[in-house]
Amino acid sequence: MASLVFRLVLIVMTTFLELTGFAGGIGLIADLNAPPLEMLEGSVFRNYIVPGLALFVIVGGTASVAEASCGGSSHSHREEVSR
Repeated sequence: MASLVFRLVLIVMTTFLELTGFAGGIGLIADLNAPPLEMLEGSVFRNYIVPGLALFVIVGGTASVAEASCGGSSHSHREEVSR
């Protein structure tokens, strides 16, 4: 029972991270919620496209893989429990 609760908590947390990573990345790339460009002065970036892509791919993509590994095999988990 505890492992099922732990698994569900992991699925919820990684899904939240996945969705916010994708949404934040899209927001930065499309300039929907990007901070002012003045905040990038002195950095190697001229706009928020590369940071947005990094957020989308690295954070959202990694969380998507983690969520799939936690929750994607729930059918096989049920088979294990029934044995």
